[in-house]
This record gives sequence, structure tokens and C-alpha cells, in this order.
Amino acid sequence: MIARYSRHTHVAFADESSHNIGRYRSLGLVTCAREDVDALTAEAAQLLASSSVHELKWSLLNSARDRHAAEKVITWAVDCAAARRLAIDALVWDTHDARHAVMRRDDVANLHRMYYWLLSTTLRRPGLTGATWVLCPDENGLMHWASVHDVLDNAGRRAISTSSVLLWRRARRQYAIEQIVPTDSSTAPLIQVADLMAGLSAFSHESFGVYESWCRSETDKTQLSFALPDDNVEPTSFSRTDRERCHVLQHLNQRCKLRRMGVSLATQCGLTTFPPGYGLRFWLYRPQSDADRAPLRGQRTALSDR
Repeated sequence: MIARYSRHTHVAFADESSHNIGRYRSLGLVTCAREDVDALTAEAAQLLASSSVHELKWSLLNSARDRHAAEKVITWAVDCAAARRLAIDALVWDTHDARHAVMRRDDVANLHRMYYWLLSTTLRRPGLTGATWVLCPDENGLMHWASVHDVLDNAGRRAISTSSVLLWRRARRQYAIEQIVPTDSSTAPLIQVADLMAGLSAFSHESFGVYESWCRSETDKTQLSFALPDDNVEPTSFSRTDRERCHVLQHLNQRCKLRRMGVSLATQCGLTTFPPGYGLRFWLYRPQSDADRAPLRGQRTALSDR
């Protein structure tokens, strides 16, 4: 739990999706001011309760009940982002790009670096100068949060690589992260929002072709309802999971358009925000230079501890 004596001003809730599965991997981050956390948490929890959903998880979204709950949460989250009550960032990276298409890629170490990159681009935006943060990631994720926290507090544990320790020491110093508090996502609806947005981000890139086919199928079904009995047209078949997820992705896209959030689905064949302003930002990671390469298993990177 966050210590009562903490002097933080803002809180960030984080989760990852498809860390080591599929071509596209993603992170989600929900940030808000300390004084808004309780109200936002209660509102999100009420939406889930109204759909009889205890915990909304992208990896398990394959039913109409979960889809309706996800659509309620999306409507609420986009509206909150438009009203600047919270901000949502989802970072997705392509494992086929020049940075990641390497032999012996260390996906866990790379996840540490993607977290660092996302935090470094979100926690020091204009308007957040002087902010002090508490980071609440999903405790069931693949990050070694407990070890990171212990090492940074000189507890002497070395369960993660030295390079990752230096990375997080730098993050805490540069971006004023006062505490890292791994949290059970089932008790933290805002982590569930981060998970949902991360999952949608990766899915939109990974399965854009499926989504386009599904949209055409939905149009065809509408047309079939007006067709003559001898018209021999059969709708395309999709898995139940793809069907429910496509419904949710379409809902997000439509809500973003309605609230003019600058989010495009078709331009990059996946969710992307143009430009990445305040509110709801979908980022596709681009290699920062020719030397930008994902870490390798067994590699010790030369991160300084300045």
C-alpha cells in the first residue's frame, strides 16, 4: 500500500500485454493527480459492478458480458481523458523492426527498457513540472518490481540484472518516482484500464487485417438483411474472441472520433495518436537510432549511474 506519509502528487497505474506473445507487444499507463484517484477508482469499479464483472482482463475478453463491460469502461475513460481528469498512454513495439529483430533477444530486459521509455516520455510533460509520483504496476506482471524496489532501497537483492537496477535508479531520480507499489489488479480498476488499453493497442496492430475483414462482414450482414431469398452470400466466420475484441476496438475508435482525441486506426494499420497530445495517446515505438537494439540474453549493457 502507498504510505500515508507519502508526499506524492500524482499516481501512475501500469500493466503490460502480450509481453512475449505475437509480433506486437504493449504497455498501458493511466496517470492522474493524487486527489482524483479515489473518485476515478470508484467510478470505474461501479461500471464493472454494473456489468457483473469482477476483473476486466484483456487476455480473457471473449464474451458478450466482458465486451459490454469493456465498452462501458472505454466510454468513461475516453470522456475522462477528454476532460483531463486522467491521461492514458499505450506503447506498442514491433518485434519485427530493426531494434527487436535480433537473435537471443531478452524480452524481460526489453520490457524494463520499454517501461523506462514510456515513463520518460509521460511523467515530465508540460504541466507536470515538480510532480512526485507513485507507480502502481500490476503485481502479477513479468517485471521484477519487488527486486527493483529492494535494490534501489539498498536491501541487497540481485534478482534482476545490474543494467536494469541502474535503469530504475535513474528513473526514480530523474522522474521523481517516490515509490513503486506492485498492486493486485483485481483490486485496482485503473490498472485494469491500463491493461485494456495495452491489449487494444497490440491487437489493433497485430490483427488489423482481421479487424478490416470483420468490419466488411458486419456491413455484409446488414446488406444481407435486405437481400432477396435467392441471394447466395455467406458471412465470413470469425472466432468468438476476435469477434468480441473487434467490437471493442470499433467502439474505442468511434468514441475517440466523437471526442476528437486525434486517434487514427487506419493510417498506421493500428491505433496511433496524431499528434501525441494530452489525454489519450497510442504510441508505436520507433528505433531511436541505428545503434538502438533490444538487449540480448546474457548481455550486460553499459547504463551509467550518473
